[in-house]
Amino acid sequence: MEKYATQGALLNILLLIIAQIKYIIFIIACAVVINAQSQINTAIGHPFDSLRYYTNKDNGGFRLGLDGRQSYIAGRSAAVAGIRYGLNYGKVACYAGLYSSSMLRASQADTQTINLNYIAYTTEYYLKQKWRYDLYIPIVIGYGSKKEYYKSATGELNSESKFFIPAEIGIGGSVRFLRYLGIAASTGYRLGLINGKNFTAPYYSIGLTYYTGTMWKDAKRAYKKVF
Repeated sequence: MEKYATQGALLNILLLIIAQIKYIIFIIACAVVINAQSQINTAIGHPFDSLRYYTNKDNGGFRLGLDGRQSYIAGRSAAVAGIRYGLNYGKVACYAGLYSSSMLRASQADTQTINLNYIAYTTEYYLKQKWRYDLYIPIVIGYGSKKEYYKSATGELNSESKFFIPAEIGIGGSVRFLRYLGIAASTGYRLGLINGKNFTAPYYSIGLTYYTGTMWKDAKRAYKKVF
């Protein structure tokens, strides 16, 4: 059941991307104009890998990546899948993102499914930005749809759809223990401000971070020395 719920979440994300493609094209066009140099930072958040594309943090630039974390819906563990894009400058990064999460509860009496799809706007303020580590505070506000399905033991199906507004606040960071490898983690609390009581719960993400931006710079430096 968890496998099908995850596949459904990924499908919802794809549909949201298609619906918002004009905004993604606009952001990418802005990135081309500023001619940012890319750095890739990969953070793993169960069960999805969080892949971030960073530009130079000191000069600012474009960011695009997958944003996954683990949380709870109606007291049951549920993954949150997302993709976000935006800009950063100095100690502040701003994103617009598309997110999806699902929960399936089955019993002999009935079956309940909750699907959440929403757009969220994130502001991250970096408390510390060093080569060895960083520490930041993310603040998120969003809006979207919440759909609930109930199927009784007799096969009767009822559904309900509502508009809902989520919000999140937390803290996150990463530590580089090798030149190309580090560990990243984040935790916080999310609230269903309107029609989202099942959504209110803590969230977390932890995993390895690969500093492929540093790898790319080292490779270019080595190439210039040889050629």
